[in-house]
Amino acid sequence: MPAHILGIDAAWTAHQPSGVALLRARRNAKPKLIALGRSYDEFLTSGPHAKVDWRTRVRGCLPPIDALLSHCKKLTGELPQIVALDIPLAAKPLNGRRPCDNAVTAAYVSRGAGTHTPNAQRPGPISASLFHQLCAAGYHWHTHGAAPRAKRVFLETYPHPAIIELMRLPMRLAYKTARSFACGTGRRDCGRNQPGAGRARGAPSWHRRATERPGRLPGCAGLRLDWVSMLDRPRPGLRQQGGRYLDSLA
Repeated sequence: MPAHILGIDAAWTAHQPSGVALLRARRNAKPKLIALGRSYDEFLTSGPHAKVDWRTRVRGCLPPIDALLSHCKKLTGELPQIVALDIPLAAKPLNGRRPCDNAVTAAYVSRGAGTHTPNAQRPGPISASLFHQLCAAGYHWHTHGAAPRAKRVFLETYPHPAIIELMRLPMRLAYKTARSFACGTGRRDCGRNQPGAGRARGAPSWHRRATERPGRLPGCAGLRLDWVSMLDRPRPGLRQQGGRYLDSLA
């Protein structure tokens, strides 16, 4: 059976947009991108494999979890089994660095993937809103080990170390373009002068491929990964290296 995964690249403040993507993962198969949006509002108006005009601007807002889950069900016929969020999460108010933040930084700062310090202002209110909305929607906060298939779970992720490990990169993939350039149109990469940045100079074309080749996950054309098994059986060593999606200690 496929697993549907909702990914949220949550902004730390309400006025900045948050990226959203819905994937379908099958064992021993490439994941398929079902829908995406550069903001909550854009995702809520998206259809299967809808094209995105990367030249337009989007606005931020407070996270509408119930609406996002309802839209996922409309697109797939069921709620996502996993909600993965790129934002610090905690059952209690955030107030400084956590053990997992320090562990990730110790393991990956030399590869350009240290963590920012969360606090009560950023992303405190947004993090708390996401946490409590997901709990109210019946999702369980998952912090370590294999996620039980019988339960719907939400978990914290930190994509930079995950990309480093999955793609076997020596440094963080500097995929972001400068703020003055629209996604998909800029030629300069904000990480051009960083070590390993040459790998990312074509990164803006990922956005074009996402719309030109529906159903394909950008950046994974050459990969054939068992994504479902990876959720069940994490690669040895990642937990000891402080992978936040496994060992958030907050």
